[in-house]
Amino acid sequence: MNVIFSELAFEKFQEPLSQVEAGNFKALQSDILCRQKDGRDIYCLLSSAAGPDSSIVISVQNAENGSATDSLTRLRTRRAFFVLAEHERTMAERLKKKVFIFFIDVDGLKTVNDLMGHAAGDELLLATVDILKKSFLRESDIVVRFGGDEFVALTLGDSRGKNEILKRIRRAETQKSREMMDKRDFPVSLSIGVVRCDPKQSLQSALEQADALMYKEKRKKKEKKR
Repeated sequence: MNVIFSELAFEKFQEPLSQVEAGNFKALQSDILCRQKDGRDIYCLLSSAAGPDSSIVISVQNAENGSATDSLTRLRTRRAFFVLAEHERTMAERLKKKVFIFFIDVDGLKTVNDLMGHAAGDELLLATVDILKKSFLRESDIVVRFGGDEFVALTLGDSRGKNEILKRIRRAETQKSREMMDKRDFPVSLSIGVVRCDPKQSLQSALEQADALMYKEKRKKKEKKR
């Protein structure tokens, strides 16, 4: 398997080696992201086990359902988010920065799919990707298609930086919505929930909080239409 290992993957390789040095080795299995020579990112399974004469054996193999990239949007996948987010949280602690998670839902995607077809729905999703790419500008920002009509982003910084990102999203959303109304006669509308992920908090817990805030905004929009 010809792959290029990322810095994050090399950190995973160091875990079993560090355990040996500490005299506390345990068998390990972990997802890592690798890049193939054609540029595609895939998941690999890193395994380490005790070998003969106090040695350790480390192996890497292609994981099942190994693609780390969503085929439509070309964004990273939900599974990739959890791999990358833990690394960014570690970096945030080192740099003493806050971690913010954005949970973003595309309003009305099901209606567009039902009334205008899935090709139109795909256009709406790609319009959303364009908005997010114009809003999350740093290389370290993580933006993934979480599933269906949901996107998740993680960024390091402070409250001011978080608010600037929200402003960029809303500006880009307004512009893209006008374009889509002219082109396809439906707007782009995003519901967003944002939380700060506490260092002691699990990613899943932070995602659930952001998801709840997103749905709160979505409900407010529906109530205004009544």
